Amino acid sequence: MKGYLVNKFCRRVLHDKSFRELVLRDPSTAISSMPLSPSERDALLNGDVAALYHEGASAFLLLILCRFEVLGLTLPVFNGRMRAILPDQPRSFQEK
Repeated sequence: MKGYLVNKFCRRVLHDKSFRELVLRDPSTAISSMPLSPSERDALLNGDVAALYHEGASAFLLLILCRFEVLGLTLPVFNGRMRAILPDQPRSFQEK
């Protein structure tokens, strides 16, 4: 299942404090401890949440990464990257 291991990574960041600390201290080592594909590893290391989402990762679980500000992801950075993948749509009913 595409995205499963990335989702598992996100849940591990949430629930495993020592793993989360490793991700903050040495992301490459933490990521290499999981059987991720090279493209998943690169996307995680670059904080490319849009690519991970396109590959099947849960947007909800990806939010965990910015909650703990791992991999350079803050909420504004996460939002900007995720919004960049959405088609142009009105932001509210009033803008139609």
